[in-house]
Amino acid sequence: INRESTSTKLLIFITFMYAVTLYQYYNATIVSSLLLEAPRNIRTLKDLLDSDLKAGAHDIVYNYDYFKRTTDPVAIELYHKKVVTATQHNYFPAEKCMDLVRRGGYAIHIDTSVAFPLIKATFNEREICDTTLVQMYPLQRMGVVMRKNTQYREHVANAIRRFSEAGLPQRLRSDVDEPMPECAHTPDSSVFCVGIREFSTPLLVLALGMLLSVMLLLCEIILHRVVQRAGLRDFVH
Repeated sequence: INRESTSTKLLIFITFMYAVTLYQYYNATIVSSLLLEAPRNIRTLKDLLDSDLKAGAHDIVYNYDYFKRTTDPVAIELYHKKVVTATQHNYFPAEKCMDLVRRGGYAIHIDTSVAFPLIKATFNEREICDTTLVQMYPLQRMGVVMRKNTQYREHVANAIRRFSEAGLPQRLRSDVDEPMPECAHTPDSSVFCVGIREFSTPLLVLALGMLLSVMLLLCEIILHRVVQRAGLRDFVH
């Protein structure tokens, strides 16, 4: 190999440039994958049904009653397809429910007043940010039951209005129903795994380049032999 030839210098230059580009691409892929938030593709109950997540429910009486009496076709299909099937009965205690959610791959139907304190106590900041809420059924309107044409109707209405003006419902709700812990977006020092999928593009380009190089080498060898044989024939003749 002639080290002073133009082809050798060009080969070394291209090799070094590709190595630097590959290194920068790999670093940029890792940084971008850690900084960008994962897309939230599950926003509705139908999205949850069509996903590959497993599903379960808090083992409490009113959840059994809801799935028994609901007329929502999506909820019914979710119940028979993922919650209770021929091989599994996914009703768990509250602590087990949130532990499954924390580990990932599970969706749990549970009251927020039970789930949020457990999330605050057991989830780290990244797990809180990765948690998504999907509403199973809308909140039901509540009312006061009284006898028809009762004389207390106006008094009860005034009392409820005074409660609302004084902020008592919000105060009671804050005491009973703890809010969802906020996602802090602080730097995370945990270890992340970067798979070969994020690094597959430069490897594919490298493999194609190596294959093309081998093909060009074979073509050069064949062409060289053909030229040698043609020159030998001319010399013999």
